[in-house]
Amino acid sequence: MATITPFQKLNIQTELTSTDISRIQDNIALTTDAIRNAMVPRWIDVPTPFANGWSVLVYVGVAGSTHGGPRAVSYIKDASGFVHLRGLIIGGTISGTATGTVFTLPVGYRPYFQGSWEVSDSGTTITVVDNGDVRVSSSTNAWAYLNGVSFLAEQ
Repeated sequence: MATITPFQKLNIQTELTSTDISRIQDNIALTTDAIRNAMVPRWIDVPTPFANGWSVLVYVGVAGSTHGGPRAVSYIKDASGFVHLRGLIIGGTISGTATGTVFTLPVGYRPYFQGSWEVSDSGTTITVVDNGDVRVSSSTNAWAYLNGVSFLAEQ
């Protein structure tokens, strides 16, 4: 097989049309964007409505105006394989059993083992079961923060 020198490569490139070069540049840009998107974790919003009467808390301010609107309940898996939850929910059933389930995480975002986290200063305990169920297992309030719940995802 013959070796191609840089000058020969240059000659090959000069035979490409501007349309060919444009297509190659577009493909490189699309590939670069796909790699970048795959490498940067993104928060995934949990679809509503939630189970067992839970809903997203909407902040209401002066004269009924909302401040920032509803805070999305979402999850993310970081590059180390840890899943993080965030959001503020209100009004559902508080129970460590299935009746306290707010939503279920998909496969790949579930913990190896069930775990419980006391979040904020509200006396709220969030339990995440190995089947992906996220539950409010105890709370002294009618609302619950999910911020601060993090665990290693199943592999």
